[in-house]
Amino acid sequence: LFIQYGQTLITAKHSQEARDFLKSKIIKYPDNADLYLLLARAYAQNNQKTEAYQAKAKAYEIGGHNQHAIVLLQQALKAPKLSTIEQSIIRAKIKRLN
Repeated sequence: LFIQYGQTLITAKHSQEARDFLKSKIIKYPDNADLYLLLARAYAQNNQKTEAYQAKAKAYEIGGHNQHAIVLLQQALKAPKLSTIEQSIIRAKIKRLN
């Protein structure tokens, strides 16, 4: 039911509300790839590309597609204005998946 609600929020262009709702559900269901895919859509709709790449990469990781996740994380690293801390976090995720 909450996946449908998240989809409805995204369809209605309520990306921030969708993002907040989905993040609260991910805390309870951290291994649900569908939640991360929806979260990626909400981030993308809100023009948060780096976060979208990372959320989608997590969905791929959960599904056992580590190489696809790594490609997305490498895309996230190319984002302009990425802080040193954000770069380090993404690089650590890539290293963990290798």
